[in-house]
Amino acid sequence: MENFIKKIEKKIALLIEKYNSVRDEKIILEKKNNELFVELEQKAKQIKILEDKIKIIKISKSVDSSSEDVYKTKHKINEYVREIDKCLVLLSK
Repeated sequence: MENFIKKIEKKIALLIEKYNSVRDEKIILEKKNNELFVELEQKAKQIKILEDKIKIIKISKSVDSSSEDVYKTKHKINEYVREIDKCLVLLSK
């Protein structure tokens, strides 16, 4: 009977050891997951910034003053400003 109890105690000790190991691994993985989530959010913001820069570059190319006269360029800029104003009004609602 003592032998049986010792075997059970050894198995319980082994289970506790495995439990602690898995728990520690889970904590490490959760931390890594959180770090990756933060990194993903940062990358998404960076992508958004770069997409905005691409839009600005495209707009600046379309308003190239060397290929259009000054009047047309000013007119195009005014159109963009009005469009931005409209967007701001919609955002403020």
